[in-house]
Amino acid sequence: MDQVSGEGRPEARPQAPEGARSEAEPSVVDQVSAEGRPEARPQAPEGARSEAEPSVVDQVRIDRWLCAARILKSRTQATQACAGGRVRVNDESVKPHFAVRVGDRVRVQADHGLRIVEVTGLAEKRQSPALARTLFNDHSPPPVPRPARMPRREAGAGRPTKRERRDLQRFRGRPED
Repeated sequence: MDQVSGEGRPEARPQAPEGARSEAEPSVVDQVSAEGRPEARPQAPEGARSEAEPSVVDQVRIDRWLCAARILKSRTQATQACAGGRVRVNDESVKPHFAVRVGDRVRVQADHGLRIVEVTGLAEKRQSPALARTLFNDHSPPPVPRPARMPRREAGAGRPTKRERRDLQRFRGRPED
């Protein structure tokens, strides 16, 4: 576009060399479609993060991290666990807004048992199971064995067999005859 000077003559706007991008033009040609036409992709403002590039942070809220690492199923459960005193970081009880860092040792008493983990990575959003396992080293004790369940028989199945009778006596703690 040419501009008109005060004397009525058009002034030429300085042109950038071919291939150079001016800062006023945010759109760039990044890809070529199958027909050979260039496809313009809008540029994000400077300083904005794209979804593909991970953010680099040095600390994350403990409730967000517990959810991202899939130690607890939701952030709400993580917040309630922190408020209830079931989450300890470096042997100190913490609130949901506590900032966890790489190297911290987190102890969580969850519904499925005690989890003791060492933080090796940080994330704020829930990760896939494969990525979530990279966020911590697990130092949890082995799970407590479940008590034996009483053998079940279908109603009306008749008398127990010899094997079923012995299993039932063993379960009840009686000596076998």
